[in-house]
Amino acid sequence: MDKIDKIILAELANNCRQPLSKIGKTIRKSPQFVKYRLENLKEKTIKNIPIIIDFYSLGYQEVTALIKFDIIDPISEKIVIDHLFKMTETYKLVYLNGNYDLLVSFVVKNLSEIPRIKENLETFAKTNIIFLTNYSAKILSHNYLSEKYSEKKIILGSK
Repeated sequence: MDKIDKIILAELANNCRQPLSKIGKTIRKSPQFVKYRLENLKEKTIKNIPIIIDFYSLGYQEVTALIKFDIIDPISEKIVIDHLFKMTETYKLVYLNGNYDLLVSFVVKNLSEIPRIKENLETFAKTNIIFLTNYSAKILSHNYLSEKYSEKKIILGSK
């Protein structure tokens, strides 16, 4: 991967919807050149293109739960994790080290579904669960690809 590929990746990471002609102007190359390089990157480097879904526009809300298991053995933890994967509301599951064991994002139609989800989880293990219904995060640009530094603030959860 050379400097041009890194610039193309940095530009896409900053704004993946910009036209190839704009990226071409940045690197002083034609859109066809950018397309060729991008196809090569898709074959070798780019494994997956993630998306950020605005659940609110679809009539849903994302609710995030921080879960701390009080005392749990590995077998019970696996049972809880398997149960979380089977729940239709589960959108994202992240293992944590520190004050909490798991971060789980649920997608719900209504916030009144939270007590049911909490009860459902507590039937499997004694847990301490904190639900976050609205939080903000800053996404830092991929500065390992370019010298530019920027950050974008996003609001997640309900509006």
